[in-house]
Amino acid sequence: MTLLRLSIFSLCLSLSYAAFAQTSEKLTLEKNLKVWQPTEISNKNNAITVVLPGKNLTPEAYESIVTGGICMPIWTKDAPNKYLEKIKELNIVNQYKVLGFTVESPASTCAEMGKLMDKPGKAYLASKTRMYIPAK
Repeated sequence: MTLLRLSIFSLCLSLSYAAFAQTSEKLTLEKNLKVWQPTEISNKNNAITVVLPGKNLTPEAYESIVTGGICMPIWTKDAPNKYLEKIKELNIVNQYKVLGFTVESPASTCAEMGKLMDKPGKAYLASKTRMYIPAK
């Protein structure tokens, strides 16, 4: 009976830790993207989607959001442990969720951009960016 209780306790603890990790990651994004007023931040299958108000999303706005909002906590070491490490892609899209950009492996992309100067960092971001394609 003790083994069963220990197993149930361990399962509950691991599930609560996973929920906490997602929550702290989402809270970090909400805090750092507040200036851009996202209407939704969701995580599905290790792909985060940030929905912004507005019909259009320019490449300049995308770059600003990535550098000033998503990567900044990594560079300033203000992010929780393992922030974005399990995320395969991060989508930044318009209000209709049909137009936007996707950055691949955001944690490693941000880390590498932080090592580079301004223009090489932007070029590296461009190499890790593709147009957003909505899931069907």
